[in-house]
Amino acid sequence: MDIETSEAIETLRADLRRVEDDLGGRIDGVERRLTSRIDQVEETLRIEMGRVEGTLRVEMGRVEETLRVEMGRVEETLRVEMGQIRDDLRRHSQISTESLRDDIRIVAEGVIALGAKVERLLPPDALH
Repeated sequence: MDIETSEAIETLRADLRRVEDDLGGRIDGVERRLTSRIDQVEETLRIEMGRVEGTLRVEMGRVEETLRVEMGRVEETLRVEMGQIRDDLRRHSQISTESLRDDIRIVAEGVIALGAKVERLLPPDALH
């Protein structure tokens, strides 16, 4: 290999080292900027998640309170309706009981009347 070729190869090697160093520096710079940007995005997302969490907690509390109030109203409505049903059942039971008493009285009177008729049909000495 002659001197000119050797010098050309050395020049190319030096140029390649400079390009390699320059690219290495640029890549390092890009890596630092990307790492910094990723850290910023991460922090922004953490802050946003915290805000969303707070908002959701407030909303969940509001929904919980709304449901408590609604359940209280439903409970009161059911109590009133159950009271009305109880009163209706009580009235129905009283009417049924009175009707049954009347039926029993009518049957008892019929049994007494039938007994009297049977006694009249029997000979006088058959009762003892």
